[in-house]
Amino acid sequence: MQVISSPTRKEVDVAHQKGRWLDIGVPSTRNLREISWLRIAMWSVLALSSIPLHLMYNTAVFASTTANAYDYMVVSEDFLTANANISNTDSDSDTYFYGNAGQAVGVMHNAALNGSLTKMDNSECTLAKAQAVAGSWEVMDHPISYCLVEEVEEECRLQFSLIIMLVVILANATKAVVMFITWRQLRTPTLVTIGDAITSFLDKPDTTTAGICLATRRDILASKGQWKSQGAKQWIPVRQFWFRAASIKRWLTCNILCWFFIIIGIVLLREGMKGVDIYDLKVLWELGFGQVNTEAIVSRAPKGLIAKVLFANLPQGILSFLYLTYNGLYSCMLGAHEWSLFATRRRTVRVTTPVGKQRSTYYLQLPYWYAAPLLLLSGLLHWLMSQSLFLALVDIMDDEGNLDTDESVSTVGYSCIAIFFAIIVGVIAVTAGLLNGFRRYNSGIPLVGSCSAAISAACHRQSDDASASLLPLKWGSVDTDSMKDIGHCCLSSFEVTPPEYGILYAGKSKKED
Repeated sequence: MQVISSPTRKEVDVAHQKGRWLDIGVPSTRNLREISWLRIAMWSVLALSSIPLHLMYNTAVFASTTANAYDYMVVSEDFLTANANISNTDSDSDTYFYGNAGQAVGVMHNAALNGSLTKMDNSECTLAKAQAVAGSWEVMDHPISYCLVEEVEEECRLQFSLIIMLVVILANATKAVVMFITWRQLRTPTLVTIGDAITSFLDKPDTTTAGICLATRRDILASKGQWKSQGAKQWIPVRQFWFRAASIKRWLTCNILCWFFIIIGIVLLREGMKGVDIYDLKVLWELGFGQVNTEAIVSRAPKGLIAKVLFANLPQGILSFLYLTYNGLYSCMLGAHEWSLFATRRRTVRVTTPVGKQRSTYYLQLPYWYAAPLLLLSGLLHWLMSQSLFLALVDIMDDEGNLDTDESVSTVGYSCIAIFFAIIVGVIAVTAGLLNGFRRYNSGIPLVGSCSAAISAACHRQSDDASASLLPLKWGSVDTDSMKDIGHCCLSSFEVTPPEYGILYAGKSKKED
């Protein structure tokens, strides 16, 4: 999607003539108003086809657990003897029972005699939240000493929904078609990376940004489309914070949404713990991640399997959107970091199609030492979300071990411990992003961010440096005869010197370009 929404050089030139700038090297919706209608349509189709994938993909194939119907009875120790009177239901007799008796009484009596029942103490018989009072467990005013249970082999089934599978296949097929069209029809190179933009502006300087070589992204924004009239600017080096590489709108959108949903998660965790009546993290841990628990069921879950799937996977879709905004912040900050390195040492540009000494772009658009942790973070959060709220299918088996379809249920369950860890990881991730924003760039090079106009302003090379884009570059002050008292800074393959404090720099005149 970032490739499709990236502008061509012609689209950038048209936008600059109108006093508008476009985003380079970052995910952006700003560019949609300037790119071709075909790419807008393909971008929209890719975005819309992602929605069913996020809401359904991980539930196309699902497992069901098994619960067994059972009979229970309360008996005296005499029930375990061969001469026990199992037909006597008088509670005053030595042998008696409660519950669904019927033929099960004789079966259980024989099982008790041949030793096929497993003995459990009270803590094993009761639910986790009842373990604290297990020593005084009573049923119908009768104190319970221990349990005898018949163990059966656990069963599960792997199932899939044909409707969900078809939707997932259709969404993926749609994406494949769009990618094929992109490969076959869109032959004009787009400026996907900052390196692509640098190469284009060095090969063919942009006249609309001549004379503003020290322009920053903030300068372009403040000019409100009139950046040509800014004139010379005094060089005062400032090592900017990383957070200045992204717009205030981008920072607010990401952080407000992230903290909003973290707070919602905290509220839901509190309600979930009240629902299971467990507040001990150790006990919650023992209940497990994504495990079906009769106490941890969403009481107001929608009806119908598809509706339950959409409800259970809604957090996945929200998380995917939040990750896009989070990844966009890092794209802005790291793009500006790579730009700042041109002022400290000579380096080649990183482009989508390298030529000469140019380098290939990162496969994941970000440096691997950032891209890999971000991918791991995304995967971990998606897994925690899948364990926090999940589709719970329970097959009920009758007394004879047959599936009872009338009693089998599908619902939405939740796991408090998974929600807890999802909140912790989310808080760490958002805090890490904020802390990274307060790092400083290594040089005082004008902070251009992803602004096409500011990037263009720094690429007005010397007239005899025609092959600059193919060679290692460095940013600094260069010799120019166009203006005697005003200097010029740009990216150059020739020797450059650091700009002098307090000196005016404006760039080359239009006639030189």
